[in-house]
Amino acid sequence: MSGKPAARLGDAVACPKCGSTALVQGSADVTFDGLPAATLGHACGCGAALSAAVIPNVLINGRPAAVLGSLTSHGGVVIGGSGTVIIGLDAGGAAKGACASHAGATGLAPGQGKPAALRDRERQGSEGPAKRPDSAPVARNEVAEQAERPLEQRITLRIGVFFDGTGNNLFNAATGAACRAEEQEFDTDQAESIARHCQAFMGNPDSSYANADTNIVRLYRLYQDDTQRAVEQDEKSAAIPVYIEGIGTRAGQPDSALSMGTGLGASGVLGCVQTFPVAFGERYDQFKRINPNVVVEAIKFDIFGFSRGAAAARHFANEVLKAGGGIAAAGLARCFSWQSAKVRLNFIGLFDTVTAIADPRRGDFTPTNIANPGVNLYLPAGCADKVVHLVARDEHRRNFALTSVAPQHQEIALPGAHADLGGGYAPEMTERLLLTRPRASRERYGTDSQAAWSYRQAQRELAQLQREPWYDPGSTTLAIDTWRNNLPRTRGNLPETDVVAAIRLERRVRGELSLIYLRIMHRLAIDHDVALSPIPATAALAIPDELQGIATKLQANAQGSPLYIDQAEARLLFGRYVHLSAHWNALLGKDRSDLAIFFVNAPTATGRRNVYPNRPQAGYPE
Repeated sequence: MSGKPAARLGDAVACPKCGSTALVQGSADVTFDGLPAATLGHACGCGAALSAAVIPNVLINGRPAAVLGSLTSHGGVVIGGSGTVIIGLDAGGAAKGACASHAGATGLAPGQGKPAALRDRERQGSEGPAKRPDSAPVARNEVAEQAERPLEQRITLRIGVFFDGTGNNLFNAATGAACRAEEQEFDTDQAESIARHCQAFMGNPDSSYANADTNIVRLYRLYQDDTQRAVEQDEKSAAIPVYIEGIGTRAGQPDSALSMGTGLGASGVLGCVQTFPVAFGERYDQFKRINPNVVVEAIKFDIFGFSRGAAAARHFANEVLKAGGGIAAAGLARCFSWQSAKVRLNFIGLFDTVTAIADPRRGDFTPTNIANPGVNLYLPAGCADKVVHLVARDEHRRNFALTSVAPQHQEIALPGAHADLGGGYAPEMTERLLLTRPRASRERYGTDSQAAWSYRQAQRELAQLQREPWYDPGSTTLAIDTWRNNLPRTRGNLPETDVVAAIRLERRVRGELSLIYLRIMHRLAIDHDVALSPIPATAALAIPDELQGIATKLQANAQGSPLYIDQAEARLLFGRYVHLSAHWNALLGKDRSDLAIFFVNAPTATGRRNVYPNRPQAGYPE
């Protein structure tokens, strides 16, 4: 290895992104030629940081020294350096400098700036006086090789894997937000133009482009991210978060009706799990470019998931538990030779697991049953240091059956519907719903709708709904809607008509309830050693003042305290924040035929949610 001039504050850098710049940081207490010495992590004027081609065994304040030729995170190169201090050649070059009269002045311990072989020889008294860099002979090959060899830094790599929910996608939500004209103050013509453009990929208002951020996205952003940071020499761990797009979605693409409807396909539950190797590889490559000498000797996983993403998270956990590591080992192959003894599942945080697989090829024709072919949901006792499952107490849609983790793990039932817990609702929206199953009665043509049997049934249902805790006559409209289907007249019969009646609701409802459950999961994760930053005090993550008292009670309940919500609090919570997810609004298929009408959000027949146990299924693990 040939010696190189030491880099210092003010030395020039050639940056391919920003042109000519200079080092703008250095070590204030260690100077070369009167200028602060530069080390790994110090910044350039363009914002890049020194990230590679440093001298790993010459430490200044605990960081590898930078030299002429060191690289930045933008791919730039240091092209300036000291005229008197050479690092990496021999004893003289390693520590010689205008301010290097003794070790303390340079921040180097005696001999610390020299290769280990030279230090050993000095202790044996075999090394002669130091020579000036410009006159020093070339060091022995063995010494040069020792200096050339980078010092390995062995770490435990923490990997947070975040599986988003069905129809939820961080990237598409951001695109959709940019297309919401009402938030951007466009005039009418501009808004119509934008709407035509956005319609090509946004599709319908329930698409991934129309949804807001979920708690999975929020936790992903809070997880420690070392992909853009040089790990300090004395650090024993680093962390990388990995985001997995929600079922039925891909960034920048139309949502998949097949995957959303059945949980199958390239963006289905298993398809999303299969994306882990590529998603992790992209993040790890960023990390490795800045930390080339890091060696991963152990892995610790934190796994989060919402909805079908929670099902994917559970399946992924079972891949980790396989002797050979399954898809997890395949993703880590570039940095870690799988050894189960060196891999640990630390924390699994789930929001309301809904699997809902329908696979006619395997004899499973409905998403509502316990059969979910190919997906391993079972989380045995002891599979992770901690498993937490937050479940929606007020969810009862037929297609949203819950798969429990109890009794083996902690499960906390909380007020709200499915996405009230996992997030994804807009900050404020108008619910326009048919709350009751439309009823039809055949009547003589001309019969007043209010005299029809179907209308009288709707009156009874209306009276019952008006007693619900969420009903506030000042802010909620409940009314009976009727419509007619005239029937063809047959010979000899009087004309008849079907009178159809159902209860219609209209109200404004807010989305901040999920922020309480974000805090509950965040607290439980922090208590079990998950590397999360504090939740920032921003408007987007703030709990409304009127909800603060309820938030305190719900958070205490998650820690084991009994929950008591009084009548006024219940009216506020259920009237303004809990969404009515179960309803009879119909979706039409592309051909708009009777066979392509779907009631995907219909409630169960009993009004109670189907809950399936946490137990092994035959044939698992596969």
